[in-house]
Order: sequence, then C-alpha cells, then structure tokens
Amino acid sequence: MAACDGVVWEIQARGVSLLQRRASGRTVFRTMPWMAVLFLAVPLGVIAGSVTIMVKASGADQPAVVALFAVLALIGLALAAFFVRVMRPVTLTRSALRIPPSGFKTVVIPLNDVAGVGLLYCVRRPPDRSPSAWYVYVWRRNGSVQRVNGLRCRKPADIPSSQVAASRAGRTVRRLDSKIRAGQGPTGNLATLELQKQGRVGPTDNLVAFWSPDGDMGPTRY
Repeated sequence: MAACDGVVWEIQARGVSLLQRRASGRTVFRTMPWMAVLFLAVPLGVIAGSVTIMVKASGADQPAVVALFAVLALIGLALAAFFVRVMRPVTLTRSALRIPPSGFKTVVIPLNDVAGVGLLYCVRRPPDRSPSAWYVYVWRRNGSVQRVNGLRCRKPADIPSSQVAASRAGRTVRRLDSKIRAGQGPTGNLATLELQKQGRVGPTDNLVAFWSPDGDMGPTRY
C-alpha cells in the first residue's frame, strides 16, 4: 500500500510540475480594459432576444418571424465572435509574441525578431478617428512596427516620462520588455538594437514622440 501511495504521489507531483512549466512558458498581457466586456452585452442580448422570439413564433406557427429573427441571431453571433477575437490578450511564449488583430488575423512575431517595445505619441488628424494619445508598438528587426490595439495613454506628449511609466500602457510595456529581454538574453535584438529609441517615422506620419521602457523619451526623427 505504501508503495502504491508513493507511485500516486510521484505521478501527481510530476503532473503539477508539468502544469507549472507549461504555465510559466506562456505570459498573458491584458490589453483591453475589463469594461470592454460590456461590448459583448449588445450581441449577446440580440441573440437571447431573437431566440426567445423565435421560440414563441414557432409555437404560434409564424415561419416568417422565425426566419427574420434567425437572421438577427446569426448577426449577433457573428458580432460576438468578432468581439471575443479582437479582445484576446497579447501572449508571449518562449518562441513568439502573439498580438491580437484589429481585424481577424493574429500577428505572430518570433521572439528573436522583436527589436523594440515602446510607445509612440500619435496626433489625431482627420480622417483618423483615434484620439491623440500614446500607443503601444512593437518593432521587428527589419524596422517594421506593429501597433498593439487596446492599450493607450491619453496624457499629452510633453508630460514627464514617469507619468507615462505610471499609466496602464506604460506598466504593461515595461513588463513586456522585461519578459522579452529575459527570453532573448543580453545579446538579443531587443537589448542590442532598442529600435523604440530611434523613433524614426516618415515625413507624413502623425507620430511625434517616443517613449522607451527604460524611461528614455523624445521627439521622433525622419
């Protein structure tokens, strides 16, 4: 009996250890505020209401009404699926950084390809609907950038670096920077290139300032 208990305990210990290793290999960064979940209430309400009416109309032998609200339920389902996909968090594994899409395609950047993490201040210019704010960006080794939707700091461009660092976007970027540096090592692209500090943009871009997780900030350059 003691031998059996020992085997069971060893299996459980190995299972817990395996789960811990799997969990430690994946870090989640919440980019959307929890209030964004309220957006789901609209399509979910449409689905629930449509199903209720469909059931009543079916009992009353009203096929036209059933068909109409079946379409509305499908539209609500599609919207709910879209919101759930867009609201997914940024995830970092030992091999890649996965950024949720602004549309339907998830952006996957190999961990070793990340060469910069920081914020850029975007000035609103029509017809752009995004407000003027600090937005999170990730730089690849070739200089291309990927914006991380859902994270922004609405403070002005000329505030002290410490205020940007204290914002939700700043705290998330510093954590992301730390995790990627640890994964790449001291000779990785993020540690050696730090492209977020170069702040290079095109002459027609509305990105006017950069902020780095180490507190460095300044105007962008052409």
